Amino acid sequence: MTFTADFTTYIGQMRLVLSDRVEASAEFSDEELTGYYNMAYQDVLQGCLLAYLARIADYAKYSGDEYRIDTLEYNEGKSKASAFQTMYNSLKASIDDGSHPMLNVSAHTYGIYTDEYNENIQRMNDGEIIPPRTFDLECNQIRTKMQDGPYYD
Repeated sequence: MTFTADFTTYIGQMRLVLSDRVEASAEFSDEELTGYYNMAYQDVLQGCLLAYLARIADYAKYSGDEYRIDTLEYNEGKSKASAFQTMYNSLKASIDDGSHPMLNVSAHTYGIYTDEYNENIQRMNDGEIIPPRTFDLECNQIRTKMQDGPYYD
C-alpha cells in the first residue's frame, strides 16, 4: 500500500526522491524528514542526501540479522548500508552534474548585484577603496548571455 501523502509538500517530494512510498515499510518518519529538510535549509534534495547518510550510518553501525545458507553468509545490516550508499552516490552524482529533474525547483543563485558592482567601481575611482590588482578579464571566465532578474539591470 502506498502513502496517501500529498506529494506537493516537501515531505511527499522527499518520499518520492528517497523511494520511500510504501506506508507499511516506511524507512523514514515524517518527523525525520522534516528534521533533514530543516537541516538542509529547506532544500528537498539536500535533505534527501542527509536522510541517506543517516540510514547509511544506522545500518553500518550494527551487524543486523545474519543468515547462513550452506556456505553463503548474508549480513542484513551491511547490505542495507551498501544499498543506501549506492542510492546516495546516485543522487549526489545527479545533483553534481545537474541532471536531476528537481534541480530547476531548488536552484540557488549566488552573485553580486549590478548596482553594488557599479557602486564599488565608483568607490575605487574616488579612492575610497583600494582596487584589486587583477582585471576582470584576466581569468578564463565563462561569458554568458545577459538574462532577466535581480542580478541584471
